[in-house]
Amino acid sequence: MEQATRYTATLYLAAPGTPLKSGGISPRGHMYLQVAADDEAHSYGFAPPRHAPGEAPTGVQYAQVRHDDADEHLDPYYSRTLEITEEHYGCLRDFAEEPAEFEFDVDRPATINRCSDFVWAALHYAGLHPLPAPLDGGSNLGEFAVLFNLPEIQCIAAPFPGSDLNAEAHHAMPEREAEHHRQGDRASDEPPPTPIEVAGTLLDPSHPDHRLFSQLIQKVAELDAAHGRPFDAASQRISASLLVLA
Repeated sequence: MEQATRYTATLYLAAPGTPLKSGGISPRGHMYLQVAADDEAHSYGFAPPRHAPGEAPTGVQYAQVRHDDADEHLDPYYSRTLEITEEHYGCLRDFAEEPAEFEFDVDRPATINRCSDFVWAALHYAGLHPLPAPLDGGSNLGEFAVLFNLPEIQCIAAPFPGSDLNAEAHHAMPEREAEHHRQGDRASDEPPPTPIEVAGTLLDPSHPDHRLFSQLIQKVAELDAAHGRPFDAASQRISASLLVLA
């Protein structure tokens, strides 16, 4: 039976380099969500305050709930929209407005409190998806870490499988400074591009090997975490090698 008011939740993944409406780019990418009741939408993300282009942050950065991510991030790399129930909608809004009231630790430094933690915790509280196994702590997953959430997002069971509101959207990977470096103007003291950077097309959902590669990354990261080591460039090379052997 169709709901009188129709509710949706949209999950977004913005890749590193995504342009921002207010100027500049998202340096490490971002995961955020937007909920809507018919045409009334509310955006929620969890990240440190934005700085003006060229302004470097100082001191320990702490994240906070932001309400403008859906407007700020232009053409995010991936999004998935699901029709949800009124109860899901209410739970998502309650959690996202005051996450501390639901035992979400808002006082950890932003390098530990990732934007994806916030979104997954909200989905878990709403009963839409269990908390996924963490890839690893902190910022050791590399600059494309936020995109590793894509396979898990695609695994969320739709509350209304046949809804015409269910949808996925993809945009091209943004033009990035790293691409210019690969053309020959990389400074001599800069590190070479990571394996994930070089093989970035594998992160494109339209690539035939995308889903397998994402699953390999997840499993390698889980093994790393089980042995107390970070997911690093060597882990990325192992993932790429396993894909070749598959």
